[in-house]
Amino acid sequence: MHGRLLWAVAKRMATSEGRVGFTVTKKVGNAVTRNRIRRQMREWLRTHGWISSGWDVVFIARSGAAAAPAGALREDLARVVRQLPG
Repeated sequence: MHGRLLWAVAKRMATSEGRVGFTVTKKVGNAVTRNRIRRQMREWLRTHGWISSGWDVVFIARSGAAAAPAGALREDLARVVRQLPG
């Protein structure tokens, strides 16, 4: 599943309660930028209460995420979450 600013990899795990991971590589920016992007994604998932049980999901930020406004990142994250199974 992919969007303009990020993409997600999901794997079905029978024994898992549902886990979420975030990856922002150095290609995206410096440590401050990478942590800001991670915080924004984590906050959106926390406020929308989305953790799909039985799935492990890793969200990977693309290089355009650093220059994008926070609203665009949230919209793209919502679009990617809607594409996920479960």
